[in-house]
Amino acid sequence: MIVGSSGLINSINKAYGNKGSGKTKQRKSVDEVITDDVLKKVREIAYKDAENGDSASPRKEIVGLLSNLREQVAPDRKALLNEAQRQMDKDIQQFALKKGKRPETLLEYILEMEGKFESGNGSYEAQRSSSGHTYMKIYDENGDLAGTCSSNSGFHIHHTSAEKQVEQIIAQEYKDAFTERYNAIKANPKIIDTSSLDISV
Repeated sequence: MIVGSSGLINSINKAYGNKGSGKTKQRKSVDEVITDDVLKKVREIAYKDAENGDSASPRKEIVGLLSNLREQVAPDRKALLNEAQRQMDKDIQQFALKKGKRPETLLEYILEMEGKFESGNGSYEAQRSSSGHTYMKIYDENGDLAGTCSSNSGFHIHHTSAEKQVEQIIAQEYKDAFTERYNAIKANPKIIDTSSLDISV
């Protein structure tokens, strides 16, 4: 084991632990996830929240729905991390063949091998921060940054463009529906039943 690499590898191993069935995660597209039924559900939640006066912070139901939708378009981060670790092991072997020795420190490895490497369905990039810490950037198959991993701070998720797009669509739909319902109630306080307004999309 090269000096400094154990912490990084442990961070990779701990990021997702033994979660999952071992099966490849089936990732859906944004269009597959954002259906008319989903948008209708968002508007129903927004109408209910407006009636209850829940405008101070995101409600539990809409946050839960968003989390579920975002997960469906998210990359298989566990698989990407495992592939990055396997690729890093291969890169260390290449380093040894090129230099005639294994790198003595992770910093030496990073400085020599720094760059973006293909890794199965994604890729990773080994880098050194301005403070001298070594870390890896994990990318999905579309080249979107999916997370970063370092020995001192562990694994951190970065939402991909697909995840951000889902969040933006749901947030805008919720905001528009909430405002519509709130203004309708303000104009006519007797409105109670959500069916009195059209929630079709």
